[in-house]
Amino acid sequence: MRVPAPHVPALALALAGCGGLTGEPHAVLAEVTPLEVTIPVSTYAAPPRFTSFQIRNDGLSKLYITAAADRAEGDGADLLVFRQAQRTLAPYTPVSPNQTFPMEVTLDPRTWRWATGDYEVTFPFETLYFWQGQAVDEPDPRRTDVEPVPTAELQELLVRFSIDCDLDDDGYDATQCGGLDCNDQDAKANPDTPETCNGRDDDCDGTADEAAIDAKDFYEDRDGDGYGDPERKVVACAAPAAGAWVTDRSTGDKPGLDCDDSDGQVNPERIEGFQPSDAACKDLRDNDCDGKVDLADPGCTP
Repeated sequence: MRVPAPHVPALALALAGCGGLTGEPHAVLAEVTPLEVTIPVSTYAAPPRFTSFQIRNDGLSKLYITAAADRAEGDGADLLVFRQAQRTLAPYTPVSPNQTFPMEVTLDPRTWRWATGDYEVTFPFETLYFWQGQAVDEPDPRRTDVEPVPTAELQELLVRFSIDCDLDDDGYDATQCGGLDCNDQDAKANPDTPETCNGRDDDCDGTADEAAIDAKDFYEDRDGDGYGDPERKVVACAAPAAGAWVTDRSTGDKPGLDCDDSDGQVNPERIEGFQPSDAACKDLRDNDCDGKVDLADPGCTP
């Protein structure tokens, strides 16, 4: 898999505690298990699955879990979503003493900013406590009149995940992930594929069959004799709908285009000197389009 472009870290988890012993700080003990989780491979074609871990409060005070910016380390942090069981994790979610708090982490399918690759994101968990007497009853970590002092105790949760936005393995991510592959079910449809006459957008530029490598030359046949005018050519997968258009009918040394598309009696099928108006090969025209006029043409029989 290709290494993805860096993402801006956007989410981490921090723990805040409260309460304590008289006159002494009391650190809240929080345990995160396991410390490493792996989210199953995610694709844009199916909703990502959640992977579980848990936080246990082994202290004597209530913990508060909230989202904190600029703490995550690793590409893809902004793609992750944490939640408590089936509910989105709200800021300052409490965890009571001796309570085990189930958590889940997955990718956010609403972002659609995925890129194929393998990712590792580390989230630090920080425990905070309050001095005895700074708060009464159950302190609120959102209070501005007290300043919780963080301890030096840190735990880290490592989240591993892989994203597959290239289901046909052609080296291009699907447009659903912001990539350039317009048909991720067909490895032959991507920006490196030359356009061919098949009614599909092979090179993913938004247009089918344009400048196809197997397109044909079509020539307009205004006099209806089956031979086209070399000066009126289009290159396309099919003849234009309006007018009569033919391909080059060259065979061997015989030309396949009309030298006078205004006269149905002049084309490579004619014989010099055998036209009703040219019994003596003296009409000064190249009747059979071989480049020789009248008696200069070996085919002329006066």
